[in-house]
Amino acid sequence: MGRVPVIGVVIGVIAAVIIGGFIVGHGRKAQRPVEGPPPAPPAAPGPAAQRPPSTRSTARPPRPAARSAEPPRPPADPIRTLVDVLSDPAIESNTRLHQPKFERDAAGALKAWRGNNAEAYPFVGADGVQRVARFALTGGADANGRARYRSIAALPEERRNELGLVPTELVSEAVDLGGGNVLDAVVMSRVPGESLAAHVLAHADDTIRMSRLADNFARRISAFDRRQYPFAHGDLQSGNIRVTTSEAVFFIDYDDVWMPGLTPSTGVGYEEYQHPNRMSVSDWGRYMDTFSATLIHAALLCIVNKPELVELASDVCVLFTEYDLRNPGDSELWSELQHVTDRRALASVHQLLQWCQQDGPPAVPFDSDLGVWS
Repeated sequence: MGRVPVIGVVIGVIAAVIIGGFIVGHGRKAQRPVEGPPPAPPAAPGPAAQRPPSTRSTARPPRPAARSAEPPRPPADPIRTLVDVLSDPAIESNTRLHQPKFERDAAGALKAWRGNNAEAYPFVGADGVQRVARFALTGGADANGRARYRSIAALPEERRNELGLVPTELVSEAVDLGGGNVLDAVVMSRVPGESLAAHVLAHADDTIRMSRLADNFARRISAFDRRQYPFAHGDLQSGNIRVTTSEAVFFIDYDDVWMPGLTPSTGVGYEEYQHPNRMSVSDWGRYMDTFSATLIHAALLCIVNKPELVELASDVCVLFTEYDLRNPGDSELWSELQHVTDRRALASVHQLLQWCQQDGPPAVPFDSDLGVWS
């Protein structure tokens, strides 16, 4: 009877072990995924109306500025006037301008001759030579201007002396005013003396000197029309004609020069010395100086014969004014010239009067002795 309980206990333990293992195995099997077809892909999104509106901004943020591969540029040079540049002591180291020392007046200001389109400044170079630097206010010289000065420089020295031309050179980009404004300079040797009009006003009463001046002027102009190296100035007027104390005549300012092969200039010269109907290109050529040269020669001859005529002259006009040329025979001057008695003077005046009544300037060589006015 005592063994029964023991056997029962053993049987109970064995049964409990078997039942527990069954339960554990069944639980693990239930955790495995059930094999079968793969899950369907998510459904395509429906119409936009079915989506909730986005609250995210679509604006792109600004892109950062691209970095430049170039190094930073230095600040531009300040823009200065021509007087500022020429007054700066640094200009004296400019070897292309012969290390100039520009002349000043008693007040310390730079001496200058100013025209409508250019300014000229006298200076002494490091070599002691007196020169003048002329600057065109419109900037650098164009290709035609450079060609003119190169042609003059290429003339034989003997021919330049015969024509009364002074040594001249064109210095490209001579001074920098800043802001991209660079000026060329025409540098010429300085001729001692004064302008034609100033010389006439000062010495009109000296008939010997005035007669010598008239002859020297005519000799220079007659030398223009040579078979070899023909030449025409293009702007004969008082300011471009220098007269020395011995009445030697020199010409300056070669911007409108004619020489074979050069491109026509558009300049027409001063109205007080040119035919009233002179046009720019059409009248530019070999004989464009004939009218103005005859005018100047006639004025000089008339003053030699009647010195009191100088009262009608000025520091610009030797004798004739623009009004006189536009109103031939109908002015105080033309009336006064009727009393001139010199043969050559009368012949020149008569010829000038005829030309003023024509439609354009003459295209004939200069003649210093036109014959008797009949």
